Parts: sequence; structure tokens; C-alpha cells
Amino acid sequence: PISILIGNTHFDPKKGTYFSQSKFIRAIQTENSVILLDEISRANPEAWNILLPILDGLKNEIRLDADPNTPAINVADNICFIATANIGREYTATRVIDRALIDRFMILEMDILSSSEERSLIQMNYPDIIESDLDKIVKITAKIRREKENGKLETHISTRMVLDFAGLMSDGFSLTDAAELT
Repeated sequence: PISILIGNTHFDPKKGTYFSQSKFIRAIQTENSVILLDEISRANPEAWNILLPILDGLKNEIRLDADPNTPAINVADNICFIATANIGREYTATRVIDRALIDRFMILEMDILSSSEERSLIQMNYPDIIESDLDKIVKITAKIRREKENGKLETHISTRMVLDFAGLMSDGFSLTDAAELT
């Protein structure tokens, strides 16, 4: 809900009605903050509308109410916003991100890890996996990705799925069972 992004109005018999700012609003008022907007492609477009003036280099403010007389909250100096997004039809519950929002970010597309990088990541997370099984996981993963590129498969295998595959093997599953479950 939007209240998580902005805050809520509360009533206290002693204090009366008061507004409690969200952690996000407090964070944008804190100099040198780094704010992670994780999986922004899943956010409600109402949230995007709230973010637009905050991320606008010329405005850098937000009004917590639609009333034009409501004072604006300014974004503090040296705030860094980082957003992640899953882009593509194969991700559920994602939306096409509005161009105005995209334009407020520098876009960095992350490539899939190389086989050697993925191998190192698996070893780091599951040091008990024997070398021959590790080699098989990496080989199977590379084959699946090639089949996706060749149009023989509709979806790919993510690094998260590869780690799940290795985790199953670490838990005692056979290579075949772990591959099928993954």
C-alpha cells in the first residue's frame, strides 16, 4: 500500500490527529542515504507517481497531501537511489515501467554470470559439493542456457535457480533429482 511509502494519519485521544512519516520519507530527508527500491517493476503505478517528483533533479520534493498548501518535503543532499527491476514477459506480476520513471535512472543491465563465475559462487555458498558434481551443475546450466538462446526452451535458468540446484545437491539429492526439481 501507498501508506508504506509515505506514512499514515493516526488519531490519539491525547495528541489528536497526527501524521506519522514512513521510514522512506525519513530516509529521503537524511543526507548521504542510499535507498534501494527493490523490484520496482512490481510496484503499483501510484507508487511510481509518488517517486517521480522525488527523483526529479529539478524538483527533489514530495507533498504528502494533494492540497497545494501542504508544505513540501525536500529530498536531502547526496541521496542515492538504486532500483532493481525484472524486465520481460517471463516474470509474473511485473509491469512495463513508465518511461518518465526510467529516465530518472542510469540503466545497468546485468549479464548472466559466466560459467567460471557461477562455479565460484556455488563453491562459496556450498563448499561441500564435490568437484565432479559442481562441474556437472555448471555443464547442465550452460546447456539449458544454450537451448534457450536457440529457441528450444521458453525460459532460462537464473543464477538463483542454479544455487537452488546446488543447494538440493548439498542436501543429499541426486544430480538427476536436483536437476528435475530445479
